Amino acid sequence: MNRLILIFAVLACALALFADPPADPILISPADGATGIDPNNVTLVWQTPLTGGMPSYSYVLIWGYPGGTYTSYVYYVNYPDQELDLSAQPGVDLGYSVNWMWAVMVYGGGSQSNWGDTFNFTTMAEGALPSPQVTITASGIFIFLDWPDVPGANSYLVYGADDPYAANFTFLSNRAVSNVAYIAGTKKFFKVVASSETPN
Repeated sequence: MNRLILIFAVLACALALFADPPADPILISPADGATGIDPNNVTLVWQTPLTGGMPSYSYVLIWGYPGGTYTSYVYYVNYPDQELDLSAQPGVDLGYSVNWMWAVMVYGGGSQSNWGDTFNFTTMAEGALPSPQVTITASGIFIFLDWPDVPGANSYLVYGADDPYAANFTFLSNRAVSNVAYIAGTKKFFKVVASSETPN
């Protein structure tokens, strides 16, 4: 009898899981308000918390006004994939100096999540250097910033701020190499800009 009750309890839990809508997705990258994005290297990344029904696929919507004309792209991405190499999709032209919006809705178990947040990013100006894709790691008392070399860059300007929304980041250093280390302290946010100029 106890085994039968346990089976029914597990079945009830499974049915409840699939009856609930999936959790709202969390957008990750490109970050909201990101600028200087290389239009030939854009990958959308999001995450669906497993706090609701089991996801089946994601509905991804991207829209903008290149050349003043409304343009949108729609994709379906099967779970567990939670990223889309947008630049590699056939027919996609993100252009230069164009602001794009993107959002994700998740489907599963016969229902759907709400739209998550809407993020926007702006592609770089034509002829500009792409923004370095910075990775931050910690080891001991040091914080390490590292990024792949940017074609055409001769130096990298590193800025920092205590607030990620600060109007002005403080200039920290001008680097000829694609890495830098700082002594860890209070939380700080960094920004790295590629430059064609040779550092002093």
